[in-house]
Amino acid sequence: MSDLSRFASDLLEEAARAALEYGANAADSRPLEQAVERYRELLRREDQSNENHDRRALDLGKALYLLGERQAEPHLLQESLELLRTTGENITPKNAADWAEAKHRLGVALWQIGERSADSTRLAQAVDAFREALKERTRERAPLDWAATQNYLGNALSSLGERESGAEKLLQAVEAYKEALKERTRERAPLDWASTQNNLGSALLSLGEREGGTEKLLQAVDAFREALKESTRERVPLDWAMTQNDLGSTLSSLGEREGGTDKLLQAIERYKEALKVYTPQVHPAGHEMVKNNLAITTRLIEQRENA
Repeated sequence: MSDLSRFASDLLEEAARAALEYGANAADSRPLEQAVERYRELLRREDQSNENHDRRALDLGKALYLLGERQAEPHLLQESLELLRTTGENITPKNAADWAEAKHRLGVALWQIGERSADSTRLAQAVDAFREALKERTRERAPLDWAATQNYLGNALSSLGERESGAEKLLQAVEAYKEALKERTRERAPLDWASTQNNLGSALLSLGEREGGTEKLLQAVDAFREALKESTRERVPLDWAMTQNDLGSTLSSLGEREGGTDKLLQAIERYKEALKVYTPQVHPAGHEMVKNNLAITTRLIEQRENA
């Protein structure tokens, strides 16, 4: 490759990376579409012997699974999975950081595909991939990367736990999230901290709904409220709306168990907040979900007031 071609490829990679980083948190999917297009062009220009090929392939895999998740396109998620598997096979464990990154991204793709399948095989494979990544991606070597993998391990375990009758996987998920929070602190990585707090809240909510009492539900409320300290409407509107809805669901579950209407009325306020972002135009599925939650809680309040 000539110096001019190499310079052009470097510029294209910078543009692709910028689109990927922006698109990861943007409501608009166009930046991710641009990232996919640019990484595809980069890989078309070079052969697999290029020293940057594997890194660029991993980035394309990430862009594909983010876009596939955003647009609910299974073929993009499957393409991401196949690309990440192939790339991971090209990277030897001797190159520990890249090998762990490949395992991590493979785990993410498997988790996202597993979320959309009734078969739990992909989710179990995702757990295995994350645990493989953690053999090299240790807290001592790369604390924030270690925390990211712990967070995603928690996601895969939580998804498995939702499908199983027991609490074992959900308890493992809670532990993985707590591990992640040892490095994903509010001071060091505020939005990642908020995301993991939200995930922790979701796992605790699932546990609380299965158990008697209110201990886990109260812990979930605390986690969701922590998340909202950094996951604000201005910074990450869709995440903010999701957390508002989840907080509402937890307060509603608490209200059902505690009697009275105080917690139920608090839940109503959370749902109304979520609907400010989850509009029919911006997020139709989210809008319908929150409207349904709002209607159920409203009926429960009416029943108690008329009893």
